[in-house]
Amino acid sequence: MKTKIIMRLQIVIMLFILTSITATSQEKNFEWSQHAPSFVNGLANQVGYINFGKNRVWGYVEITLTSGYNYQLTTGKYTKRFSIGRNVGAGAYFHQESEVPVSLGPIANQWKIGEFEINSNGDLVLPIYHLVSTGNTLLINVKGSSTVAVDTSLFSIITPSTIENTETKDVMQLKNDLVLDGKLGIGTKEPSNFLDIEKNIDGDVFLEVTNLSTGNRARSGITVGRSIGKRMFLLSTSNNYNGIPSWKNSGVIGTDSGVTGGLVVRTSTGKIRFQPKGLTDKMVLDEDGNLGIGTTNPDMRLTVKGKIHAEEVKIDLNVPAPDYVFKSDYNLRSIEEVENFIKQNSHLPEIPSAKEFAKNGVMQAEMDMMLLKKVEELTLYTIKQEKKIKSLEKQNDKIEIQQKKIEQLETLVKKLLNNKN
Repeated sequence: MKTKIIMRLQIVIMLFILTSITATSQEKNFEWSQHAPSFVNGLANQVGYINFGKNRVWGYVEITLTSGYNYQLTTGKYTKRFSIGRNVGAGAYFHQESEVPVSLGPIANQWKIGEFEINSNGDLVLPIYHLVSTGNTLLINVKGSSTVAVDTSLFSIITPSTIENTETKDVMQLKNDLVLDGKLGIGTKEPSNFLDIEKNIDGDVFLEVTNLSTGNRARSGITVGRSIGKRMFLLSTSNNYNGIPSWKNSGVIGTDSGVTGGLVVRTSTGKIRFQPKGLTDKMVLDEDGNLGIGTTNPDMRLTVKGKIHAEEVKIDLNVPAPDYVFKSDYNLRSIEEVENFIKQNSHLPEIPSAKEFAKNGVMQAEMDMMLLKKVEELTLYTIKQEKKIKSLEKQNDKIEIQQKKIEQLETLVKKLLNNKN
C-alpha cells in the first residue's frame, strides 16, 4: 500500500515538474536573451534575423541590443518596442507599430532594428542591420507581454548575411499623428534646431517629399511661413495639374500674396546661376550685380552674347547732350577741314574707326551723342549752305535784271541807228 502511495506521489511530482517546464517556455510574460552569431569583420551591410517561429503574438515586444568591445567600442543600449498582433497561417491577421524609446551610446550608430516580417516559411522574423564593417559582437534581449502564450523555445537567431546598403536602415512606422515638443534629430543626437538632419556619407542626403498621384490637383512640396497666405513654397506638380495652368508639370518657387516683401535670392559668395534645360549656365548674376545672358563673365550691368529683341530701349545719359554745338562760340570745322580729315583717316572726326569699333565695341549712349553732334553740325552746315544759296539767288536776280536792261538798251540803240540811216 505504501509503495502505491509513493508511486502516485512520484507521478504527481513529475506532472508538476512537466507543467512547470511547459509554463516556463510558453509564458504570456516572456523574456529571452542570446548572443548573436558573429558579424564578419571587414564586411559592411550585413543583416541577421531574430526568428520568433510560428508563434502567435498579441501584445507588445521589446528588443534591446547591447555589447562591449570587439574591434571597436560598442557599449550602450538600443531598444525598439513594438505593438503587435499576429495570427499564424497564410493570409492571417498581422499588424504592427513601433517606436525607439532608447538610443544610447556607440551601439546606436552601429546597429538598427527593422520591422517584423513573415518569411517564406511562415515564421515571424525581425531584421537586425549591421551598419559598420567591424566584427562587433552583440547581445540580444527580447521581452514582452502577450494575451496568448508565446513559446520562447521556438526563438533563434539566423546567421548574418550581406544585403544591399539601401536596406541597412531603421524603419519606424507611424499610424497616427506624431507631436514633438522639442527638437528632432535624424542622424544626430544633438539637434541644433527643431528638425536637424545630419549624415556623413559620400552620397545623397535628401529630405524627400513624394506624391505619387497624377491627378489634376496633385502636387508635393514644402512651405515655410507664419500662416496660410503668408508663406513661401517649393512645389512640384503632376503632369495633369490644372490648379494654375502655367504650373503644370513644373517645379515652382514662390510666395503667397501676404509676403509683401517679395522673394529674396541671396548668396554670401559666388554667383547666382541659372541652368534651364541642361547643366550649363545660361544666365549668371555675379557678385557685383552684373547680369550675363549667354555669358558667364558679365563685365557690365547687362552683358548679352547674342541678339536682343525689344520694342523700345530707354537709355539714361552719363554724357552731356551736344546742344553746345548751336552756341555762337562753337568752333565748327570748315567743310574743307572735314574733307581733308576724311581723306587722311577714312572716318569722320570724333567718330571711332572701324578697327576701334571691332576692338572696343560701341558704347551706345556715347555713340548716340556723337552721332547727334554730327547731325547738329550737319544742320549748321546746311543752314550756312542755305544762306549762301539765298545770297546767290539774290545775286542771280540782279544779274537777270541787269541782263534785261542790257537787252533793252541794245534794242534802243538799234532803233536809233536805223532811224539815222
